This record gives sequence, C-alpha cells and structure tokens, in this order.
Amino acid sequence: MTRRAVVQRLQALRVAGVEEVDRAKAEKLLAQLSEFDAATSLPEKPRPVYQPPKPTVEEPVKKKKRAEALPIVVSNDDFSELIAMEDRHAALAILREKVARCTRCLELVSSRKQTVLGTGNPYARLMFVGEAPGRDEDEQGIPFVGRAGQLLTKMIESGMKISRENDTYICNILRCRPPGNRAPLPDEAAKCRQFLDAQIALVKPEFICCLGASAAQFLLDTTTTISRMRGQKYYYHNATVVCTYHPAYLLRNPAQKAATWQDLQFLMELMGLEKS
Repeated sequence: MTRRAVVQRLQALRVAGVEEVDRAKAEKLLAQLSEFDAATSLPEKPRPVYQPPKPTVEEPVKKKKRAEALPIVVSNDDFSELIAMEDRHAALAILREKVARCTRCLELVSSRKQTVLGTGNPYARLMFVGEAPGRDEDEQGIPFVGRAGQLLTKMIESGMKISRENDTYICNILRCRPPGNRAPLPDEAAKCRQFLDAQIALVKPEFICCLGASAAQFLLDTTTTISRMRGQKYYYHNATVVCTYHPAYLLRNPAQKAATWQDLQFLMELMGLEKS
C-alpha cells in the first residue's frame, strides 16, 4: 500500500507540472520501495475452501425422532417353562429375580433403586395395569403405594367392593421408575413388554383395567386418547380390557372422579359384580 501511494503521488506531481522530485530520485525511491515490499509482504492467502454448515441444535432431535420410528429390537428370553408352572407364586418369584437383573434400559438402570414387578393375587380375575413406578414404589418395590396407590385402593375396595390384595393383581407397563416420574418412552415400553406379557400369561386375568393413557396405548398398541377409549371394550389375548384415568391424574383433576366411577361401574357390569 505504501509503494502504491508513492507512485500515485509522483504521477499527480508530474501531471501538475511540479518538478520538486527529479526522475533519478523518483526511480531510486521506487526501487527502495520495491525491495521493502518484497521483504515485508505476507504470503498469499489460499482461496477459502467451502465447508458445509455444521448441524443445528435441531438436527440431532430430528435424527432421534427418525430413529425412534425404526423397529426396536430387544432380547427375546424364553419364558415358556415359567408360564407353564402350576404354582404362579413361585413362577412370579422367579420372574421377579429375572427383572431385578435386567439392564435393557441404561437410563432407568442407572437411576432406579430397585425394580417393581407386581402385587396382589396371581389367581385374580382382574388385573390393573398402570404406567410406571413412582418414588414411593421405587423405595418399597411395590406398585401403587403412594398417594395414587391409596386412591386406587379406595376405588377398588370402597367403589367396587372387592379386596385389592385378594381380588386383583396390579403391575405397570415399566418395572423401573423413570427419572422425574416422567411417562414411559416407546423404546422403554418395548424393552419391558416381554415382562408384562409374561405376567399376563402367568396370571391369566379375565379382565384388565388400564390406568391412564400410557398403559392403554402401550398395551393395545394405539394412539387413541384415553378420553375416547373410555366406555369401550377391548381384548388382549384372552382378557377383556377397559380403560380409565390414572389415579395420579384424578389427584390433579378431581372433577374426573365421576367419569372414572362410570368406568368402574362399566367394568363391574362386565365382571358380573353387583353395582352399588
């Protein structure tokens, strides 16, 4: 830039007829500037090569959603001998040990205190299926022992007039507590499905009552909302299935208790129980 400025200055002086710098001095000065430019000039920068833009934050999320849509492959344990056992209590005890050693869902394994299989009478006609263990269930290893469990007990014993311990068997879609009590994820439900199906095959319930949207949708493989599934009769293997709201939802929305009572009366009618 210095050399160019000097040249332009000399040219301007010549045009103007100014002879303050003679030709010899000008050529000498230009020669010195050329040497200075050669000694101090930077190497020519390479032409920039195009690089594709880095993925945005949304890109991994899109990939994750596409991955979730792919078929989920889980280990296929053989429970046929277990299901064929005559003593259902003994069979469930063995299944409980298998579940306790399960490491299929790494996030759930890393956060759980213990697995939660089921509770109640394995010879009962009625099975309740919920979503997943909560904090209290994770502590005690028994499903539905917290506030939602206490409400479920009232629904069974005060509403249906049957014994929770003797007349029902209760389990969940998942056997591990999700972090923060969030709803089960599709891949978690798929990986735990074999244990659920083994429990159903062992207990052989005549009736299944799904508690909440996650239980109903994952068991029956549907995306229908729980409000539309209420009051309908479905079938899973040899069991008649009905759906109602989860007790935890009722604690947050007491106004829906009346609708849930209608669902229980519908279930009682199907079971041939006397309605109060």
